[in-house]
Amino acid sequence: MYLKKEKNYYLTFFSIYILVYGLSAIFTIYIPLYFDYLKFNKTSIGILMAVGPLSNIISQPLWGTLCDRVKIKNYILYILLLCSGISFLLFPISNNFSYLLAIITAFVFFERPIYAIYDTITLEYIETSNWKYGHIRLAGSLGYSLVAMISGYLIKLNIYNAFIIYFCLSATNFILSSKLPKIKGHQSGEKKIFLLDLFKNRELVLLLSFNMIVQITFAFYNYFFSIYYKQAGADDFMVGFAIFLATMSEVVFLVFADRIIKFLNIKILLLISAALTATRWLSLYYFSNIYIILIVQILYGFTFIVFMFTSTCYVNTNVKKELKASGQTINMLISMGISPVIGSIVGGRLSDMLGIRQVFLCSSLLIVIATIIFVIIFAVKERVIYQQSEKLLK
Repeated sequence: MYLKKEKNYYLTFFSIYILVYGLSAIFTIYIPLYFDYLKFNKTSIGILMAVGPLSNIISQPLWGTLCDRVKIKNYILYILLLCSGISFLLFPISNNFSYLLAIITAFVFFERPIYAIYDTITLEYIETSNWKYGHIRLAGSLGYSLVAMISGYLIKLNIYNAFIIYFCLSATNFILSSKLPKIKGHQSGEKKIFLLDLFKNRELVLLLSFNMIVQITFAFYNYFFSIYYKQAGADDFMVGFAIFLATMSEVVFLVFADRIIKFLNIKILLLISAALTATRWLSLYYFSNIYIILIVQILYGFTFIVFMFTSTCYVNTNVKKELKASGQTINMLISMGISPVIGSIVGGRLSDMLGIRQVFLCSSLLIVIATIIFVIIFAVKERVIYQQSEKLLK
């Protein structure tokens, strides 16, 4: 009976990750194309895609703190799923810029914290089982890639099909989420720990800072790659297939992720990933052939997912249980809040001034500079620790 229940939970978690990341694909890939269809320029698209994440700066810590303090974390999840689903369906009502600005702000306020809360619930439940987080997270990559490709074909027929697809997937995801095991909030009693306690961990702050810089370039890619690829000659189906290929390449890493992290420490893994990310952006600058770009997409599986996976695991193992939901939402705040704001506004403006292709070159240079600084800081830090240990031995 117990094993059957465990298997059912595993299938539920796996299915939910497929759906929730599939929903993310529709928003990040096809909403910019929807705005492009409405004839907004790239600066306007950048502003629209940035204002939503601005609300993330408030929503991530707010919902994360509430999640830690309510009796059952799942209840917060239900509210966010319902409100984000309703918000998304309001997009097609008007093509007025101010209206869309308000809707995307509301949508992101409810939708972005969902991923961190799912990760928190999943990782806490995994501690009582023998599951691997990498295998569950793999479902997210499958969902993102499959929905990107399949919806690409349907959206090619009619851009408004994006909203029908989103509604169907969102409703199914809500039903499945109601069947998840209930995870309690660890601050639901008298014990309260403030969010600022997270930032006492200097290594965490440094890793999150490095992650933020790299995520800025990913944010630009997420919002403008589909437009760039169409300008290069691809149609909506090719855009979807390119995203499918990129996301499927994550599967290789996720299958072996737990072993890789044990073999390589997180810092080395992040440096390798940063080098590959810089190479990827440089390749998108040099090559404009749509088929070569497809090949370059394979690098995606060793770049974005590495930063997301390692930062999530680091927070789960290095943050107090009373602050785990808050820690994950702060982590997501960087990936889905601060970085998208900078990546979309600055990236959109630079794209109008220089062109999307040239901004990929700038992205590559930014990562190279950030990586050099990261290496220097950690080298100095390790040297100080070594010298202190030498003094203690004497």
